[in-house]
Amino acid sequence: MDAVIELARGGRQLFFLTARMDEAERWMARLGASGVPHRLVDLAEARRIGRFAELPRVAPALRIGAVPAPGGMDHAAYGAALRVPPIDADGGPDGVHLWYLVDDPELLHRIVALGAETWGSLRTLVDAVGPSLLGPDETGYARLAALARAMERLLESRRIGRGRRVDRDALERSGAISPTFMDRVDALRVKHGGRTDLLVEEVDRLPRFQKRAEFREFLEREGYLDPRDPLDDTRIRTDLLVALAPDVRAGHCTAADVERMLGMMPAGA
Repeated sequence: MDAVIELARGGRQLFFLTARMDEAERWMARLGASGVPHRLVDLAEARRIGRFAELPRVAPALRIGAVPAPGGMDHAAYGAALRVPPIDADGGPDGVHLWYLVDDPELLHRIVALGAETWGSLRTLVDAVGPSLLGPDETGYARLAALARAMERLLESRRIGRGRRVDRDALERSGAISPTFMDRVDALRVKHGGRTDLLVEEVDRLPRFQKRAEFREFLEREGYLDPRDPLDDTRIRTDLLVALAPDVRAGHCTAADVERMLGMMPAGA
């Protein structure tokens, strides 16, 4: 499954056919967590015959693992107990762990115990069973949806002037780096954790490297390098509050939620 998702992430258009709803739901949950664009098409419905969801299930729709209960832990301590990964600054909200969106440890435990650890997997689960999963009304899910929109806007704003991290495959695809320089440039990439802006500064200082302009043009064209000036935290905070004003007025989230989210972003992201 992971190998297929990686092919799709690289731009391949792939089709997976199944006659079982539980298998389809497993794929949707995994794809939702990955952030890879995807779509479920019910061929039976399109052909106006019985839905494949009516076939007997042979396995649980989601694999439920042993999830530690908060047991009185606060939000920060529970995040450590769950071993929550850092936010991928290059990704979208679908791949963000729900700990960054759910500030109630008990609610977070209930959701994660169902197999939904990221916003994408929760969204897929709610699409299948409905928002009552989070409570008797829809306000809980509306709040999380608003915070996911906030996270999406925050990630987009943080990428302005920073671009996204580069990998060795991109170096090879650029066509600007000869085999003579490839290992040296890749070592610089690893040194800076894939930070494209820092890599370009190092490459500019490499003696006898002749394709600096071509390399920079490739990085800008592919979105790895953003020539704009980065936004400072004050500008990001202001833009985020303006974008979320409708959700704040509707009571789905607050300015305090925005401050909490800003504080959880990794340094240099």
